[in-house]
Amino acid sequence: MSRDTIFAQATAPGRAGISVVRISGPKSYDTLTRITGRDAKPRYAHVRSIVDPVTNDMLDEAVVLYFPGPASFTGEDVVELQVHGSRAVVDSVLKLLGTLDGLRMAEAGEFTRQALTNQRIDLAQTEGLGDLLSAETKMQQQQALNLMGGRLSKKCEEWHSIILNNLSMITASIDFSDEELPDNILEEFSTKLRDLVRDMEAALSGHQTAERLRNGFQVAIVGEPNIGKSTLLNFLAGRDVALTSEIAGTTRDVIEVSVDLDGIPITFLDTAGIRDTEDVIEGLGIERALTKADQADLRVVLVDPTSERKPGGVTIRSDDIILHAKSDISNRGDSNSVSGLTGDGVDHLLSQVKFIFADRLSNIGLTAHERQRSLIIECMSHLHNVIAMVDHNFEEVELVAEELRASMIALDEVVGKFNIESVLGVIFSSFCLGK
Repeated sequence: MSRDTIFAQATAPGRAGISVVRISGPKSYDTLTRITGRDAKPRYAHVRSIVDPVTNDMLDEAVVLYFPGPASFTGEDVVELQVHGSRAVVDSVLKLLGTLDGLRMAEAGEFTRQALTNQRIDLAQTEGLGDLLSAETKMQQQQALNLMGGRLSKKCEEWHSIILNNLSMITASIDFSDEELPDNILEEFSTKLRDLVRDMEAALSGHQTAERLRNGFQVAIVGEPNIGKSTLLNFLAGRDVALTSEIAGTTRDVIEVSVDLDGIPITFLDTAGIRDTEDVIEGLGIERALTKADQADLRVVLVDPTSERKPGGVTIRSDDIILHAKSDISNRGDSNSVSGLTGDGVDHLLSQVKFIFADRLSNIGLTAHERQRSLIIECMSHLHNVIAMVDHNFEEVELVAEELRASMIALDEVVGKFNIESVLGVIFSSFCLGK
């Protein structure tokens, strides 16, 4: 258990102009009484003056709360100071805390690290909290809350229990090898493990979708030069983010615009016009455009309404949205046309994009981080080894038991029960100061 007392600005000023300064550790309550001159009842909100105990200068009038450990977020004694959110007030309060003996400024993610160390949350929940801090859309928020709320952790606990029961069965066969055991014990054992592996595979089947939701889906706008890609991107952005010109080859690099499409995070990519060119710089832009188009989760391919010609170098995929460009000039006005100049067809385009990704999200997985996925795959690998051993009447039962233990270790690492220090630095580096 951490015995340092740390402090930091836990939240930036909100709409009401309030900022929270958090203190966590054994000296939290003493610090509270020292800078307010009064006691505080646990879990009650009190209005107190924040005063420098040396100079008697009043810094602010704040709402203060005291949460005794271990029943607090960090598992330590915690004090929260809800101060007015001006820079001057926050700076003066933080400066005061920094002068007090036994207190130090928290490092990035240290409050959450205390909670993890004190077993208030596990590692998977910690990753969920990190996702929540960076969530920009409703669906990202919900996915992060599911992870932070223990959805994956509870599933891992369920799997762990099943493996443990099977390990107990194998251990019994070792310890009581001279006793008469049921004839169908190995058959029952193999069936349970196969069902477990199928359950894990189902949980991982939507991992890529969950990971893309966390990072945002990418939609590349592809087409020949001067087909209207940049104009369409500008309309989607609601501002001029891409340079438009009648001169072919204006776009040389990939330009990105992020959109919240009813909770689905989408990044639209404007790519260089695809054509044969002798211009070295334009050629590099086209090469990058083709790479981005191949990597994108979805592509909007703009074609000339008069020729129906697809851009050369692009292999059309079954889920590509192919639209006639510049409907304001061609006057086609059908559902397969779009104009970035007038916005004609854009609503229909967004509806198509939303439908496609909503369908993919219907099969979203439990894991949203590669670390989680790889450990569950490692667990499954050990279980496959056990199933193969049993199916081939492998006589070294001790090795079967060891494979089961290895599978449990891999599974436990998902929630941080083993080798936790090796991954903490990477996880907490993305947290805000103190959080």
